[in-house]
Amino acid sequence: MTKRKAKLKTSKPKTKTAYPDINGMFIYHDSLHRMVYAPLCSKRGYFIPKSQMYEFYRYTQRTMISVFIGLAATVLLGMNAFDGFFLGFLVYLVWTGYFSVKFLNQLATVEPFVRPKKENYFITLSRKYSVPTFVGLIGLSLIFVLLIGIYTWTSSLSSTEFYTNLILMGGVGLFAAVHGIGLFLKLRMARV
Repeated sequence: MTKRKAKLKTSKPKTKTAYPDINGMFIYHDSLHRMVYAPLCSKRGYFIPKSQMYEFYRYTQRTMISVFIGLAATVLLGMNAFDGFFLGFLVYLVWTGYFSVKFLNQLATVEPFVRPKKENYFITLSRKYSVPTFVGLIGLSLIFVLLIGIYTWTSSLSSTEFYTNLILMGGVGLFAAVHGIGLFLKLRMARV
């Protein structure tokens, strides 16, 4: 008879579920380290339980997705910049209303919510990424701006297409500038 080799089951230790690192202008933590969402014009705070963190994370992306929809409509559908901005703003308003009715109304609240003082956005950003990630984001942004600039310079565009490309280049350039400030702060804090 041959001996059978028993397969050993390797079990990994159970780890806690990783929650997304959500930061934003209206997101705070109370004294018990619970996440609280407090809109700008409201004195009410909404506790975000860990079980609904991913659903909340989907809603926090509504600003960037609305901007992307506006830019995509401007570039791909040939809308002028004002119409693309209006479409993105309309998507943002509808999504925010849906967020308020569908998600926020089911959460526990605290009234009045006193907002603690928040840390500077650039310092928070500088802690979020590593130096190579910053360099990659800035480099890709600048390459994109350069390519759009070359296309704009060499093509005979209508005034609408020209201004749309300038707006697009300005937005991506602003993204690169913000991340450049974050990289500068990260390097400065590393020296200290």
